[in-house]
Amino acid sequence: MTAALLAVATASAANASQPPTGDQHAGAGLSFVEYMRANPGDWEGAAALVESYGGSINISDGTGRSVTPDEAADLSNRLPSGVAGPLDWPANAFTTLVSVVDLGSFDPNTVQIYGEWNWRDDFIGQGSPEDIASLQLNKNCGTYSNYFGSAATWNGFFTTDRLSLRSGGTGTAGPVWNVYDQVSNFENLTDRGMLGVDYDISSCPANVKESLQAETLFEGNDGGTVVSVSIAWGLINIGYNSPGFSQTRSSGAASVGEVSGTGW
Repeated sequence: MTAALLAVATASAANASQPPTGDQHAGAGLSFVEYMRANPGDWEGAAALVESYGGSINISDGTGRSVTPDEAADLSNRLPSGVAGPLDWPANAFTTLVSVVDLGSFDPNTVQIYGEWNWRDDFIGQGSPEDIASLQLNKNCGTYSNYFGSAATWNGFFTTDRLSLRSGGTGTAGPVWNVYDQVSNFENLTDRGMLGVDYDISSCPANVKESLQAETLFEGNDGGTVVSVSIAWGLINIGYNSPGFSQTRSSGAASVGEVSGTGW
């Protein structure tokens, strides 16, 4: 059974007209995505950064119990007692997460979308030419910029050369990345990944933030070569040459100021 992890982050900087100074927070001057890029998995530090801009983060484990950012990280990385799926893949081989951050008066026309995937550290059974990752929005009135993608081994060695931008998302539900997975020395070189993009809403209706939602979708495959990818809000359709086994997981939708994700 998959346990849901939901963090509601009121990330508005409505009370801040400029970034905090260096003595207020170690990430001063960084946006949320920039901080997560520099400090992978540091949800406690990210929460402190959001709070330094005048916001707050409230995290629930899916049962209504409040947890700290550190506890949330533990929950999202917990190994399942799980049942093996086809081809001995675990039923929940990886998790996904998405966060939508409102920069408030610091940058009222930009919303930052941040997503992650994380394979089980005890599973290295996928090593096909590529997987597919997507950050999606339920609106297409804005424009995307500042794309970021990075992947890492289980012990945190990050690299950007394992991802390439397949589609920038213009006129569609969002950007798509190729993820060049590989197993080397019994390590999954794309065990964990981070995605980020800025979304300019200056051309959107004035109240678009009230209904804006985002989602991370990730599809891992074993044995298939990707020949086509199409997406729609909440959906991803991949065509394979000689398909093998694939598994798709969604973070679930998060509204502005929220974090949503799947646990083990």
